[in-house]
Amino acid sequence: MNSPKLLVYSSLFPSKERPNAGVFIRERMFRVGEKIPIIVVVSPVPWFPLQGFIRYWRPHFRPQPDKYECQQGVDVYFPRFTPVFYVVMRRFSERFSKSEVG
Repeated sequence: MNSPKLLVYSSLFPSKERPNAGVFIRERMFRVGEKIPIIVVVSPVPWFPLQGFIRYWRPHFRPQPDKYECQQGVDVYFPRFTPVFYVVMRRFSERFSKSEVG
């Protein structure tokens, strides 16, 4: 029988850019990893094209970590994704509020 392995998927995990973000998650998962080997950690990072423009005014706005890091011998991936759902829902809520008012 194969021994169990652990895949960690978390929206918040520390990186070189944000070392204090989600430290509790890393510590908890690495403690569990002492008993069950961790294969990989995946922590998606929101991204959209205008982030570079926003950083002119807010230099530390959503710091983007490297796409891959190795932390304590565990592979950690930070894939980027565009939060399309947020944009769609925001437009929907604006239209809904206008239809109620006018």
